[in-house]
Amino acid sequence: MRVGEASSDAYSRSRNAEALLNVIAELGHQALSIGELDNPFDEFQNKVLFYGSFGGTKPEIADILSAELGEKIEEDQIAEARDQIIAHYEDAPNFAAAVARAIENKHLLIEVNKNPSVNESLSKQDLALIKIFREGKDMRGARKILGIQRSNMKRLMPSFCNKLSANGRTHSVRRSYELGILMPESQS
Repeated sequence: MRVGEASSDAYSRSRNAEALLNVIAELGHQALSIGELDNPFDEFQNKVLFYGSFGGTKPEIADILSAELGEKIEEDQIAEARDQIIAHYEDAPNFAAAVARAIENKHLLIEVNKNPSVNESLSKQDLALIKIFREGKDMRGARKILGIQRSNMKRLMPSFCNKLSANGRTHSVRRSYELGILMPESQS
């Protein structure tokens, strides 16, 4: 490691955490209100689920929770909480699918604000991608189902995420529910 590399990395991480908080604020979300939730998770897991549903990475969530809780939170604590959340939903192969199940089971509260212009801007491929991510497929699985090459997927994702105002696969699942594109299966 070169001199200054660690501090530069820490600065970059704090900037990423700040950017995630800005995304959450820009989308009009308030701080997580744990008292309103009736779910199987403890307070820490709820915070990981909330921040993770916006596509927050383990380092970003650790930095946010360290500041919020006033104690050093390690990435492995975030990873353990994410794993426990995924394990709770037996049919969820990854965190994006666990977020979908949490929303469907009202373990993660969201506000639905349907936006017809967003829905109209989505192609059939975009709609398929939303359902593929909801089911917990990774990028490789999505490419296989859609029958597209890696280079095409790399071009598709920025446009797809931009249409949803999402920053990645997990956040696109959350945004799809918020925009009314996906509905909990009990309401479909």
